[in-house]
Amino acid sequence: MAKYHFSAKFSDSTFSYHGEFDTVLKDAADIVKKAKIEFKRKCEVWKKDPALVARFEIYRYNDEGEQIVFEYGA
Repeated sequence: MAKYHFSAKFSDSTFSYHGEFDTVLKDAADIVKKAKIEFKRKCEVWKKDPALVARFEIYRYNDEGEQIVFEYGA
């Protein structure tokens, strides 16, 4: 099981929002799908509109440091 993190920045906010999830998935496309599900759940908690996401990143840490799985936005 690996722990993945995600970070989101919204166009209506100066703050970045963060979340994390555990998964046994290995394929990057599957990890992105799982992260999007977790992200939408967190948007409800944060009271943020996912349509306003300006930047989104999925990453994990390993022995070599931070490994970016997916990036969206500037």
